[in-house]
Amino acid sequence: PKMVVIGDDKQVSPSAVGVDQQQLRDLANMFIHDDPYKESWVNPQRSYFDEANMRFGGRITLTEHRRCVPEIIGFSNRVAYEPEGIRLVPVRQFGAERLEPIKVVYLSDGYESGSKTNEVEAQAIVDQIRKCLVEPHYDGATFGVVSLLGKEQARLIERKLLDSVAPEEMAARQIRCGDASD
Repeated sequence: PKMVVIGDDKQVSPSAVGVDQQQLRDLANMFIHDDPYKESWVNPQRSYFDEANMRFGGRITLTEHRRCVPEIIGFSNRVAYEPEGIRLVPVRQFGAERLEPIKVVYLSDGYESGSKTNEVEAQAIVDQIRKCLVEPHYDGATFGVVSLLGKEQARLIERKLLDSVAPEEMAARQIRCGDASD
């Protein structure tokens, strides 16, 4: 009779890649034909959180955040939560010896091309990862590149990495590039 659905509407929504929407419609007609919300159930772009919020409301916002470093939580606060009067509070403690989680670098000659890529930024990221790969502080570390510019930028960075980092190193360090939904 009761259920808890945990989610966050500020996070990335599900993608419908590879989902056969006709199959979803057929299943909905078979099993939930009389559900007044049937049409939203067959939309693979919506999460269970979206559905529960639409049907029941009554959200409780948890503000204590345990997974990310304070700098990442601060970024999320600025771009997503504070404009709605919400502030996430980091509760996890980190030692002084930790690596710097965010480093802002301004590239004066960077620009976004018509193909939603920034060649200068991509090369700077590849150069920085290559430096990190030989830095003792990063021994055994894995690397992920999240492009807020989009999938094309992530692909460009990945191609550049594949051209300049040995395949064995790419595999050992589990180097991945993608956009926020990846």
